[in-house]
Amino acid sequence: MPCAACWRLRVSDPPLRRGVTHAYPVERLLAFRAVPAADKLRWLEEMRQFLDRFLTPERKVFMDRFRRGEL
Repeated sequence: MPCAACWRLRVSDPPLRRGVTHAYPVERLLAFRAVPAADKLRWLEEMRQFLDRFLTPERKVFMDRFRRGEL
């Protein structure tokens, strides 16, 4: 597990030119780490099914391009 100082160093690195970056407090990351992997995977699959059901094909293409950093 990286120390808080190491994590801060990575957050202060130059931002990516494209795509999205997020910064979270170490405490929140540690809390997420405590969640069992099965729960994380279940949530991820539920979100994938939700988005697949409700997004239009155009929005899916847009999100894929955004995720790849093309926008």
